[in-house]
Amino acid sequence: MVTRSRWADPCETGGYWFCSMSDVEHANHDAGGHFFTPEARRWFGSRIGRTLYGGRWFVSSELNYAGGRTWKVRRALANGRIETESEHATPEAARREATRLARDLHGS
Repeated sequence: MVTRSRWADPCETGGYWFCSMSDVEHANHDAGGHFFTPEARRWFGSRIGRTLYGGRWFVSSELNYAGGRTWKVRRALANGRIETESEHATPEAARREATRLARDLHGS
């Protein structure tokens, strides 16, 4: 059973949502996660978008082994953990996918 973080609000459609990226960061920290810590971000060369799509998804990028960047759509789980939803070659493709996921969830 997934324990819902105090930062995740209940939702009629899909079970939960977060109000902001700040809420996602707090939930991850409270769950013992390190995704948003300065040390982890430096280690992976991470950049994290400030837009939260559908109350769950956001876009991040990390340095890859070839020296370039890879953009990923991430999902914030109700318990504060972060999962990778998909990986993309461009930031535009990642934002389109995050928008699509949010639209499909809310039926818009």
